[in-house]
Amino acid sequence: MTLEDFFLRLEHVAAAVGGLIVFGLAIQSYLRRRRRSVLLIAISGALGATLAFLNWVSETSSPTFWNFTSLCYVLDMTLWVIGCGLLLRELQKHDDEDAA
Repeated sequence: MTLEDFFLRLEHVAAAVGGLIVFGLAIQSYLRRRRRSVLLIAISGALGATLAFLNWVSETSSPTFWNFTSLCYVLDMTLWVIGCGLLLRELQKHDDEDAA
């Protein structure tokens, strides 16, 4: 294994670990408050970790596989953006209620 291969694989491992951390923290937060936005962020973290792991272990050149993972990445980012947007809206609504 060359140094370049090592760093490419390390990138996928770091992304998978980061996704698992986001998933774990978001699930803990969801269990306390039951916010749908946090649930979407948790699902996005789990999906991101899974995709990073699949890219790490896969050694296929199948265009179908890579098209599928690309579609899953788009879904992952969509869930992330919607979840963060909903969370910001909920926090703003909560601040407005506190100010009134």
